[in-house]
This record gives sequence, C-alpha cells and structure tokens, in this order.
Amino acid sequence: MEAELIRHPRTGEPLGVEPEEFPEMVEPEIKVCPACGSWKLIAVEYDFGICSQTGYHEAGERFRCTVCGDQGDADELVCPNDDSQIKEVA
Repeated sequence: MEAELIRHPRTGEPLGVEPEEFPEMVEPEIKVCPACGSWKLIAVEYDFGICSQTGYHEAGERFRCTVCGDQGDADELVCPNDDSQIKEVA
C-alpha cells in the first residue's frame, strides 16, 4: 500500500512529501551545573598545546556557574532530567 501524500492545510493540494521522508526531531542537549542545577553557565575553551611530559594535546572546554561559582571541565555538566547527577551542597 502506498503512503498518502501530505496535503496543504488550506488548499488540500498534495505537497509531494511522504511522512516517512521527514527527519526525526532531535531534542537539543541542555546541560546544567552539577552543584546547583542552574543553566546560567559560562563556557571557555582552552588550548595549552602539547604537554612536554605526556605528549598529549592539552585542550578542552571548562565551565563556570554564574549562580554558585562552581567550575570544572565541561564534561562534568549534567542533563537537567537526571537529578541523580546533581551534587548535594552542604
């Protein structure tokens, strides 16, 4: 059975696109501070070149939270839907 074409909402004319040809919608990945859960972050890239001791390229991205002041590697940021990753602040 052939898929029905999508039609224009007002005119009813076929638009010529089958529903399965639409790309899947992807939710953007939003990260928050692991200490307080705030999304008010500043990200800064750094590049220190090649480490003389290890030979590895020293580069990456760090974050600083403008609410609580926490800072660290951008890899430490967490998704807001996963509360298990948020640290307890004493």
